[in-house]
Amino acid sequence: MDEVQKVLQNPLVRTGLKTVAPQVALGVDLAVTVVGGLFGSRKRKPSAAKLMAVIDKQLAKVLEDLATTESKHYRNECEIRAHTLLGVLMEWDRIK
Repeated sequence: MDEVQKVLQNPLVRTGLKTVAPQVALGVDLAVTVVGGLFGSRKRKPSAAKLMAVIDKQLAKVLEDLATTESKHYRNECEIRAHTLLGVLMEWDRIK
């Protein structure tokens, strides 16, 4: 989350995000806090298997929603989420 925190240090980005997408801004703040709590202490680092299980669960839910939703807007959102999670998996494979 170093890159995210670096971007959020820019007051223009932080203010713009809170104005344009307040729910995303809140989610990002929460994610930064949670990740900081998980990875801030070397004793409490989650295993790679646990992290992969979370990605697997999220991707399965997104794919199920994508296949069953009637809403075009939500279907587009699910496609974006699926591409994002697949991108994470691709990056994961490169660092192994």
